[in-house]
Amino acid sequence: MSYLNCGRLLRLAADRNGPRPFLTFGARTWTYAQFHQTVNRLANSLLASGVKSGDRVAILSHNSDGVLLVLFAAARIGAVTVPLNTMLTNDEAVDLVVRSKASVLAVGSGLSGRLDGILERVPRPRLVLQLGEGRPESPDVVSLDELIAASIASDEPHIAVADEDLATIIFTSGSTGTPKATAKTHANLGWSAVNLQLAEPRDRRSVELFAIPLSGIGFANFILADVLAGAHVVLMAKFDADEAVRLIEHHRVTHAFLAPTMLLSMAGSPELRDGALRSVVAVDTAYEMSPEQRRSVAECFPAADFVYGYGSTEGLLNRTPPDRFLTDPTCVGRPAGLDETRVMTADGRLAATDEVGEIELYGPTRMAGYLGQDDAEVFTGDGWYRTGDLGSMDEDGMLHFRGRIKDMIKSGGYNVAAAEVESAIGEVDGVRAVAVVGRSHPYWGEAVVAAVVLETEAEADKTRRAITDHLSQRLSAYKRPKHVEMVTDLPYSPSGKVAKGVLVAALAHVFADEGARSDGG
Repeated sequence: MSYLNCGRLLRLAADRNGPRPFLTFGARTWTYAQFHQTVNRLANSLLASGVKSGDRVAILSHNSDGVLLVLFAAARIGAVTVPLNTMLTNDEAVDLVVRSKASVLAVGSGLSGRLDGILERVPRPRLVLQLGEGRPESPDVVSLDELIAASIASDEPHIAVADEDLATIIFTSGSTGTPKATAKTHANLGWSAVNLQLAEPRDRRSVELFAIPLSGIGFANFILADVLAGAHVVLMAKFDADEAVRLIEHHRVTHAFLAPTMLLSMAGSPELRDGALRSVVAVDTAYEMSPEQRRSVAECFPAADFVYGYGSTEGLLNRTPPDRFLTDPTCVGRPAGLDETRVMTADGRLAATDEVGEIELYGPTRMAGYLGQDDAEVFTGDGWYRTGDLGSMDEDGMLHFRGRIKDMIKSGGYNVAAAEVESAIGEVDGVRAVAVVGRSHPYWGEAVVAAVVLETEAEADKTRRAITDHLSQRLSAYKRPKHVEMVTDLPYSPSGKVAKGVLVAALAHVFADEGARSDGG
């Protein structure tokens, strides 16, 4: 069965919307027909280069039309994409390339300087692609444009790709600190798009600003939904508040997912003139936002409904009705489309109204599983995914988010596993003990804060510098603490575990006087 294959969805869209604009990136605008034919050329060239169904294609790049070409071309021949966050250090990127067994590596031209440091430490890929402008410096690297030009066939390759086949592996930090390889099928991605269309329909008149990284689940949740609708996507390489305002005004953008940090930056943009954002009819957002911040950003979009979402890479897109965005900040609404949620107590009961328990999800967007890991702890006997998040259902059947069972910090829209940061800081000489928590922050939502106990207090300045230097090599920027507090001891529970609730309270002074600054402080 092959109804929801990503390549087929693009072909259907091209058949129905051929001359209409599909994608604008920088100065280039692709029609549906042009993009579809180019994807076919790239798919045929990948096959000619020896790439086959099931091969893993790792992508390390900022957003670009080239990234989307690779995503769709790989889907068309049954290859599995492995999008990597550009904020990864080389150590982290090498680990994920090796774990995914990638045989193709595609790197954005702006990141090509990192290639040597990665290639010397991974099994030699069958193909190394440079995305974007310019000729590769190495003869072993092929530019995407050259590979596309080498193909003489624009016909769709005849490769059978089933809905149940693996489409992508997205690495997401787990509570243990080890990134988890989330396996998503074509059906998972296709149903994500269908669910969004059912909940918040796009159509041919819609214009979507896509400003979040393509390394996440946004490709399925938004771009595939736009493909289904025949909508026009305006793609940003990286988010910039001033440029986002200009693009919205110029292209008369109607829809956008914008994280709180993005919205707050746009609210302070000098480009924000009266009426500049009036074309926007729907803003999707998520993560932590205070009531004051919600009111502030809503004023910038006078014609828009704000839809607050909750979900995960593993599956699900919950959506809050717009009328609750300003009035009910804990509400994360109902599942979109054919997904389901429930709240279960620790003793295995379905939670009563307003009773707090673990949020579980079920439906066609639920991942196939974690590659290389035992899924017994995350799936129930009847197939529900245990999110590790706490929630409750109100009398209207609306889900309310109540916190995390997992020791996870959501900072600026990224998941940060406290255990991973603790492990890295613990490697520094002079550190006797460390605990990492999230502290509420007006810009980041939550900011990573480390409490460090030193071997010798006299070495505090030296050790602080050593921690900073070590983490700059060891961890992505978004994982590094925004504040390091030197403490004489950590609070412990009777069982010997760090009492993080007590620690969070003890660190209440951190960021207490911070304002909602656009630079995040």
